[in-house]
Amino acid sequence: MLMKNFTYNSAAKEYRTQQNGLEVCLDKEMMNQETADYTVEILKAYPNRLNTICDVLLADEGFNEFFPHASKDRMPQKLHEPSIRILDKNAGIISYCNHEYDGTHIIDIEFSGILASFDTVSIDG
Repeated sequence: MLMKNFTYNSAAKEYRTQQNGLEVCLDKEMMNQETADYTVEILKAYPNRLNTICDVLLADEGFNEFFPHASKDRMPQKLHEPSIRILDKNAGIISYCNHEYDGTHIIDIEFSGILASFDTVSIDG
């Protein structure tokens, strides 16, 4: 992906791109070809890592407190498409703002690498 495939939002001071329903954002200062390439790798890896993401969410105590009836059954569909924020050239946050578990909370999960490991799960809202 080329840097020209990103749209700059001056109000938010960030670049955005969208591919296959996935939105990726990154701060203005981070935009360079290396970060654009990293974004491509994240977008490619996401569909293959979605089941693992579901496992990580289901294993998280806080997630289960907020969503005690969540199960792996249809979880990828219930999460809907995320927004992904690149934090640096090796980490980011996946946010599920439009999930079907409730209409109030945002589900965030931090990752590193090319969705190689998942760290903190947080529920905001």
